[in-house]
Amino acid sequence: MIMVANLEAKSKMSPWQLAILVAAVGIGTEIISGGRALAESAGEHEWLAFLLGGILYCGVALLMVKLSEYYPDQDFLEYIPQLWGKVLGSLIIALLVLLFIGYFALALGNFSRVITIFMFDRTPPEVIGIAMAIACVYCALQDFGTILRIIQFIFIITVPLFFLVFSTGALSVQFDNVLPLWPQHIGKVLTSIPNTWGAYAGYEIILLLFPLVYRRNTNPSIAVASAFGCMGFIYVFFGFLTIGVLSAENAKTLAYPAMEVVRFVELPGTFLERLEIYLLGAWIPNVFTSLALYLYAPAYVLRRLCGHVDHRPWVLLIIPWLIFVSTFFTDMNLVVQTMAKGIKIVGLSFSFIIIPMSLALAWLQKRRNQ
Repeated sequence: MIMVANLEAKSKMSPWQLAILVAAVGIGTEIISGGRALAESAGEHEWLAFLLGGILYCGVALLMVKLSEYYPDQDFLEYIPQLWGKVLGSLIIALLVLLFIGYFALALGNFSRVITIFMFDRTPPEVIGIAMAIACVYCALQDFGTILRIIQFIFIITVPLFFLVFSTGALSVQFDNVLPLWPQHIGKVLTSIPNTWGAYAGYEIILLLFPLVYRRNTNPSIAVASAFGCMGFIYVFFGFLTIGVLSAENAKTLAYPAMEVVRFVELPGTFLERLEIYLLGAWIPNVFTSLALYLYAPAYVLRRLCGHVDHRPWVLLIIPWLIFVSTFFTDMNLVVQTMAKGIKIVGLSFSFIIIPMSLALAWLQKRRNQ
């Protein structure tokens, strides 16, 4: 019997593989570099803000799934101009490209600063950023099936390891820091929910990859909701542990609260020292997969818009600009914060204005066609 490789199948994926992609980009840089802003706005109820934020953004992701299901054989680039017209549709697509480019630039900038501070303090962050960018380029130059399997493998191996190392912080928890568990004034927690956006961002990849999903046995909505359940559990645990160990007052003054949580851990009589190094060891591969997907997404969009069959030239064309932006802004905290706020406004507008309105337009269009 002659075995023939099914090359077409390599460009397809199951709903659960889509769920892993969504969770993988969500648990990227934010779990190390975030936390301070939320500790300042939500205080000891950081865990609750993560929980409510996860439910809210899960709802947006399910709207994206519903919108994609209206056009099962088309992706976002095809049906958006049908809904909004050529000019507005092109602007919305450009906004999506800007969003992924912004994610990449911010994530690479944050990554290089964290590694410089905690691992290689004599190495300029620009060098670390360029080295990681080259590794991401190599991954993004592969076909989608290869990228998918790399992300799957790294996610399954490193996320449980990261969770295990970070959970050692439970040894230092002081429960007085997280009391009262339920806030007296819920308004403060509700206004802090936008600050959790960075933790769950990246789910926009659903719009591009949904046509590649097999829809046979598992409902994609269930798989995507499960991805948010996984992320929500990890971030709620992260928020509870961060405040429990450091207290809200201390956490909001620290640049990287997660690293300080692990630094507090002492394991007498063991050969394990400096647990933060193991934490970074499990975190770095997740940043790599997030960055690779953030790089692949705009290259995929530009390839489609220009009618090319290969996305690789676009990867090589945009990466020098992304490295320049990421490394140029590395030491300029004020510019980084301004850029992060700008990307956040774009992302929230995309999720809470464009997607609901697109879904309403798709529903009206379907109703007219019946």
